[in-house]
Amino acid sequence: MGARRTYGMTVLAVVNFLFGALLVGGGALAVLVGHASLSRTLQTGPTAAAAFRSVALGLLALAVGIVGVFAGVGLLKVARWAFAMCIAHASALTLLQGVNIMVVLNQATSADTQRLALPGQSIGLVYPLAILLLSVKWRRAFTGSQSVPA
Repeated sequence: MGARRTYGMTVLAVVNFLFGALLVGGGALAVLVGHASLSRTLQTGPTAAAAFRSVALGLLALAVGIVGVFAGVGLLKVARWAFAMCIAHASALTLLQGVNIMVVLNQATSADTQRLALPGQSIGLVYPLAILLLSVKWRRAFTGSQSVPA
């Protein structure tokens, strides 16, 4: 008999589906807008750099969203690979949020804007850290042990 899924795993799986879908949609939109901007203008300089950044961040968000959806499926199945997928998803989300923080701080025009933007962007680190903490707590469930903490 396999390990049973806890209520927290189910909630995290649903949240992974929601955030994964948002990241896939947002990433696809960023790639489309950035690509359209690059192909329409075919120019260099700040406009091309911003369009290229949009495409790069969009592709990263798209990949992270797909990993999040698969992690949610693994959590619902309490599959052995779900532990590694949750760790990969949290790590990728942390990387994506770190890149977003750097981009926002780089584009901020004043010290006041930087001071206001940093706490708002840092809030995005709460979810991946929660995934990491809960995944480690549930490690026994993913390895096939019978006793699973709630």
